[in-house]
Amino acid sequence: MTCLDVENTPAPKRGPWTRQNIPRWFEPPKADDVLLRTEEVSNWLGLSVHTVRWWRNRGKGPAHILIEGKPRYLSGEVRRYIASQQVSAHELQK
Repeated sequence: MTCLDVENTPAPKRGPWTRQNIPRWFEPPKADDVLLRTEEVSNWLGLSVHTVRWWRNRGKGPAHILIEGKPRYLSGEVRRYIASQQVSAHELQK
């Protein structure tokens, strides 16, 4: 094999799961990096989609971000919202 043959040899094909061609979305997300749609948040909270939308429009509920005009919620923000709503037994007795 000459130098010219090496230059004309096609590059070896990479399999679908080599490090170079794994899409960014395939990498495992960090716990607070998972983006949730309104429907997923409503299921998680046990509320209707309408209620979550109503909260969002009034600045209530978990913080959201807009990606190309579509609301998304970071799972960490939803967890923080749930934790902030925790009521102690003392508060329940009032």
